[in-house]
Amino acid sequence: MLLTFLVLLAFVLFAVLRELELRGVEPDASGGNCPQCGATLEADWIACPACRKLLKDDCVGCGALRPVCFPYCPHCGRKGAAS
Repeated sequence: MLLTFLVLLAFVLFAVLRELELRGVEPDASGGNCPQCGATLEADWIACPACRKLLKDDCVGCGALRPVCFPYCPHCGRKGAAS
C-alpha cells in the first residue's frame, strides 16, 4: 500500500516538473524580467520596451493572447505560432 502511494506520488511529481520544463522561460505574473535582455517588465506587456522581444502573441486557433515561449496555447491546446 505504501509502495503504491509512493509510486503515485513520484508520477505526479514527475508530471508537474515536466509541465514546468515545457513552459520554458516566461515572466511571472507580476511582470518579472525579459528573458532576452533582463529588463523589468509589467505583466500585461506584449513586447519588451528595451529590446523589442515579443513576449506574447495571438493564438491561431482561438485568438487568445498566449506567451510565445509556450509550444501550445493554454486556452485551446493548438500548437504553433501566430499568423
